Amino acid sequence: TDVMDAITRHLEIGSYREWSEEKRQEWLLSELKGKRPLFGPDLPKTEEIADVLDTFYVISELPSDSFGAYIISMATAPSDVLAVELLQRECHIKNPLRV
Repeated sequence: TDVMDAITRHLEIGSYREWSEEKRQEWLLSELKGKRPLFGPDLPKTEEIADVLDTFYVISELPSDSFGAYIISMATAPSDVLAVELLQRECHIKNPLRV
């Protein structure tokens, strides 16, 4: 949620954290269908956000058979899975992991 909130705030479209589950799903599905990049190097990052994005970038650089599924601890809603799918795309993971 922190990463997605940083992205939506940077895009000046509101606070992902404050959105309803329905709005989150709607936005994530729309972005998954789109082609524009969501963020660049100018995205403000806390240490935690940088760690999450760095994890995805490392996954993108290694052979896809190096990993199994991506496990989301504490996932409670469909938007949690959609957010990981979107971050995999944004971090250029050619063969996305199962989530």
